[in-house]
Amino acid sequence: MISSLKNNRLLLSKRNFLDGRSGSFDKVRKTKLTFVAVTSEELKAQKKEIVKSARRQRIQSTVITSLVIGLVLLGMFYLNTIYTDHVGEVQHKIALRRKKEFNKYIKEGDIFYAKEQWKNTNFFYKRALTIFPENQEVLEKIQNSYKNRCCNLGLDCNKLVR
Repeated sequence: MISSLKNNRLLLSKRNFLDGRSGSFDKVRKTKLTFVAVTSEELKAQKKEIVKSARRQRIQSTVITSLVIGLVLLGMFYLNTIYTDHVGEVQHKIALRRKKEFNKYIKEGDIFYAKEQWKNTNFFYKRALTIFPENQEVLEKIQNSYKNRCCNLGLDCNKLVR
């Protein structure tokens, strides 16, 4: 216990080697401050200068902030335009690909319809229906294909429908 107190005192004494950082305000109390005598007109002029410079800095910061915000908004608009154009192109390509695939299935179904291969006809028409489910043309073709299948095979279609 005694050795730790000694060590603490030694540490405190080592801190005094830094000039002016001893932690006491003795030097400050001894220092006398001298102020320049200024007239009231000079004080008003200095006050006006300070107000002018503060106003100038406010205006500069406002202009810079406005420019930065404007550039950011412009950049966002530009990127949004590019993204929207890209999305539009991709959607257009997908729509074209779907239409092409739809037409291919319809064409294949028509070929099998002409050959009176009803199962294959229905298969391709149903594939086309998965691409565009609300297409009335395909629904009519499927209906005609089932009707012709029943007629050619001599089946009663009303019994087949569940």
